[in-house]
Amino acid sequence: MSCLNNYYQAKFAAEINNRLSAFCLNSYMHMPYHEAMGTHSAFLSKHLLVDVAGVSSVISALLILLTDTTIAIALISLMIMVDPKLVLMVVVMLSTLLWLTVKCTKNTINNIAKENEKCN
Repeated sequence: MSCLNNYYQAKFAAEINNRLSAFCLNSYMHMPYHEAMGTHSAFLSKHLLVDVAGVSSVISALLILLTDTTIAIALISLMIMVDPKLVLMVVVMLSTLLWLTVKCTKNTINNIAKENEKCN
């Protein structure tokens, strides 16, 4: 089931990437001549290669998040039906681990974001 889900998510992300690329290329091809001559070709290439891939990766990440959230809710619901005390212990433990992970990685993520801002 997981392989099938991953296949369809990757297929959907690739289709979005192709549609956005085709849309951007089509809009560049129908651009008025004086506007096309004023636009740098590297700028247009960047939009086709980098920005479209960025949007596609964000959509793919959102799909993965949605899938994982749905699975987690289903598993938690099943666990609540079976043993509510165990669920409470697991939720407290996972919440603590999540809090520790966020606290430990927050500075690293902020540093990476600042480096990316400097590059752009």
